[in-house]
Amino acid sequence: MHSGKAVSPALEKMQVNWVSRLKDVLSAWLFPALLIGSHLNSLSVYFSSDEPMNIYNIWNPPLWKVGLAQLMFWSDFIRPLSVIYYLPLFHFADFNQAPYAVTRMVLLLVNAAIFFSLAKCLSRSWWIATLATLPVAYHAGLSYLVYSGAFIYDILCGTFYFAALLYYVRLRARGTPLRTPHLAVFLGLYICSLNSKEMAVTLPVLVLAYELLFKGRNARFGPVLIAAAITAIFIL
Repeated sequence: MHSGKAVSPALEKMQVNWVSRLKDVLSAWLFPALLIGSHLNSLSVYFSSDEPMNIYNIWNPPLWKVGLAQLMFWSDFIRPLSVIYYLPLFHFADFNQAPYAVTRMVLLLVNAAIFFSLAKCLSRSWWIATLATLPVAYHAGLSYLVYSGAFIYDILCGTFYFAALLYYVRLRARGTPLRTPHLAVFLGLYICSLNSKEMAVTLPVLVLAYELLFKGRNARFGPVLIAAAITAIFIL
């Protein structure tokens, strides 16, 4: 005979959900605390020398040309997606740098949240996801991204790069068939990352690695081949 009382499945499930929610709350506070607490004085740092040039490169061309460059990702327009950062901020804040710094901080927090979700989806472990995300929220090189708006291209590239990878991995993990709308979203996010910075060309390699390492015989290479074709066009 067992000396203790049996725990009902409903109570056990409630305990698991409570622990899971507590961990999510801890994550939701940990990464912002590290990022914001370490870089509060970034709000008082002025523009770097490259930023007026970057603003001019986006502000000077007609808006239709900047918009068209988002679709024509193979054009010679340099990193056109920075328009979503520079134009609204320059219109409303002019050369008041504080709103620019706040926007960068928010984007970096979004990046940390996306990366955490990706790591958790791949590892199925809160601890591994937390440890993997810590360097995204707190490391020495992060100061370049926080204090200088000239690195906004890296931040935006990271946002769409990991969003594309997270979207793809979640679909494949759930066993959802990759239909045309899904593929359009994935490739759209990938093109946005390319339009942010050239280093996004590595994404098809990571998707291929995911298919080989996590799916094995059930691997699907159609999206990888299409993304690789987009990459080839972009590079050429």
